[in-house]
Amino acid sequence: PADNNRCPLWPAGFRGSITHTDNYAACVLARTDQLSAVGIDIQDWMEENAAQRLAPRILDEKEQQVLASSALSASVGISLCFSAKESIFKALYPYIGHHFGYAAAKLISIDRRENKACFAFDPALQIAAIDCATLNVAFQERPHHIVTLLAIT
Repeated sequence: PADNNRCPLWPAGFRGSITHTDNYAACVLARTDQLSAVGIDIQDWMEENAAQRLAPRILDEKEQQVLASSALSASVGISLCFSAKESIFKALYPYIGHHFGYAAAKLISIDRRENKACFAFDPALQIAAIDCATLNVAFQERPHHIVTLLAIT
């Protein structure tokens, strides 16, 4: 079942997250004693032109500089950041309880060797019960899409 905002309602004692594209779906589920928050997202690779058009809506100027220094193409970088910010939203929305935009999470770094993107989270939205000042989002590049996962213990 889902709540009025279409967010999944998990069985007591569990946290989870769902994502899908037209051709792929994924779900992650964990016991509440294992994870405080979890969010998963999948994003089809954006075309270069679309990614460049969307960049200012997803990333501020400083984040775009971080992305440019990573040597990722616009397609890979913007797809990764969009998906990572969606994973952050899915993980933290149950605690915050209202919509927060892309500006709440600021890209700090991307490490392709570790498959990790690091974000600073808006201090005004941080949750006392969860350490969410710095969020490390794992990612996996796949042939047609990228998958991101935020798991907070």
